[in-house]
Amino acid sequence: MPGVEFSMPSSITVQPGEKKNFQVKVTIDPARLEKTMDPAMEKTQSSIDLNTGKTMVPEQARQFIASESGRIKLTEGDQTLRVPLHAAPKPVSTMKVAGNNVQVPAGSSQTRVTLEGTELNQGGYRSLLGAFEWGASVNRVNPEQPVGQQRYEGEPAACGCGLERARAQGCGQRPERRHAFLRHQHVEELGCDL
Repeated sequence: MPGVEFSMPSSITVQPGEKKNFQVKVTIDPARLEKTMDPAMEKTQSSIDLNTGKTMVPEQARQFIASESGRIKLTEGDQTLRVPLHAAPKPVSTMKVAGNNVQVPAGSSQTRVTLEGTELNQGGYRSLLGAFEWGASVNRVNPEQPVGQQRYEGEPAACGCGLERARAQGCGQRPERRHAFLRHQHVEELGCDL
């Protein structure tokens, strides 16, 4: 992978009963990174049901993560220890929305934002912009308070949201309606129909 290089001592010698540390260095030049496919990979892929032979997903360009890998070989007599090396770096853009706050006008569901920073369009990598909304915020639990006296109800240690059409169908609702839900570690589910 262009822009990634491993370096280490060409050899080390360890005497019987001795321990030695050595450094393996990964040097990454972000300006030279390119999304290159491992030559052993197929450039396209499809999905076929092995029971019926029916093509489920037609052949299309394969998704992959560019990476650099190798092995360190350590030998003693006729024994060889192979230690794997792997790095999968990718460049990132500095693009962001200007300012700290985005206001959507009352009665509207959209607004324009001003972007600042540098986009990324380099060697097969291209930056995309995603919009997210802050979904949950709580005060941290006091670690000195005994466990039995802590209130976990509002502590979303792991929080996420989703949208499921199938859930609405399973509840006997019209299939065109969707169900939004919020899950976190301590509250099973909060939901509403859309």
